Amino acid sequence: MISRELVESQVKQILSSNEIFEGLFIVETSVSESNEIFVVLDGYKPVTLDHCAALNTELDSKLNREVEDFEIKVASAGLGFPFKVLEQYKKYLGQEVEVLKTDGTKEKGILLSFSGDSLTLEVTARVKVEGKKKKQVQVSQEIIALPLVKSTKAVISF
Repeated sequence: MISRELVESQVKQILSSNEIFEGLFIVETSVSESNEIFVVLDGYKPVTLDHCAALNTELDSKLNREVEDFEIKVASAGLGFPFKVLEQYKKYLGQEVEVLKTDGTKEKGILLSFSGDSLTLEVTARVKVEGKKKKQVQVSQEIIALPLVKSTKAVISF
């Protein structure tokens, strides 16, 4: 069986050695028991079908079919899918995200900052202010420790 580590190292080498992959990064790699290789990419620029096809071809040429048979699938991390790697948090700085906490609550806001142990959201809420008839818009910052984050997704707005 082909190892996931071998696939990941080959993909990293391919991404770093070819200009067409500039700005792209690995989100996930896996290898099934039947040698089905699955690679998910994301990037600071859109990941196109051409990127996926080119990576598939390059990876196929780096692995030896005469030793083991395998199948390669390369895909893009689509919008609305949870973040899996730190680079995705960096990619979405300044954009709206939805954070699902481990306690089941959700926070939606602009991702202001991200460190290895927490993230900061700018949250806008309408709150009742004493002495006012209408709810007022209140903007606040919420710092969420990463161990309290179950998943984070980009918010798609049109």
